[in-house]
Amino acid sequence: MLPRVGHLRAVQTWWYTAIPALAAVPVMLLCGWHSDRTGEREWQTAIPRLAGAAAMAGAALVRVNLFSALVLFSVAFAGVVAAYQSLWAIPSTFLGASAAATSIGLNSIGNLDGSFGPYTIG
Repeated sequence: MLPRVGHLRAVQTWWYTAIPALAAVPVMLLCGWHSDRTGEREWQTAIPRLAGAAAMAGAALVRVNLFSALVLFSVAFAGVVAAYQSLWAIPSTFLGASAAATSIGLNSIGNLDGSFGPYTIG
């Protein structure tokens, strides 16, 4: 018997989970390009994240079918990743070169908790 997730087979579920990432790529590239072109970093960070939060809230609060869930999760994921370029460019706008490198490096070390935290907690 094939493994199933809900009413879908595991392979079908795998393909459906790729859709939000594929939809996020052009949005991420477009937001990064626009942020570099205009030099506007704060709004290019805030607006995609707010749109992603609204889509995630919509997915959590409304009874949705598979298609609308994929659309909402695609918007949510695109909103999260579209803000990365602008977010990582902000420290260098008001910090010196060495201070910006230090802040980005310390943030990267802090992100390791996402990798090691589940193993330490269990």
